Amino acid sequence: MKGEIKFCEMKKRILIILTTILFVLTAVFSFIYLNSLKKNYNSEGNNFDENPGVVYHQQAVIIWGIIALVLFFLTVLTAWKLKKNIFSNDREAIKRNDALQNKE
Repeated sequence: MKGEIKFCEMKKRILIILTTILFVLTAVFSFIYLNSLKKNYNSEGNNFDENPGVVYHQQAVIIWGIIALVLFFLTVLTAWKLKKNIFSNDREAIKRNDALQNKE
């Protein structure tokens, strides 16, 4: 019983950490995607930034968007799993508590 409770708590903590990391990554890649959309590309699909001397390609915008979208779906999935895990554990704890009270 005690080991089961520790496992559930550990699972919750791992899901919270994973959801947080995915949320931060989603925010970062979404920011990169939105900044890439704002750049002025020439007819060849290139944008030259003079300060660092870097050429940005318009085709990369699609990749940033796909990465941001996949990370968003993974974040929603882990948040849903975390919510489901928290509420199912609460229901199980209530059932166990009721069963213990009925035995007494």
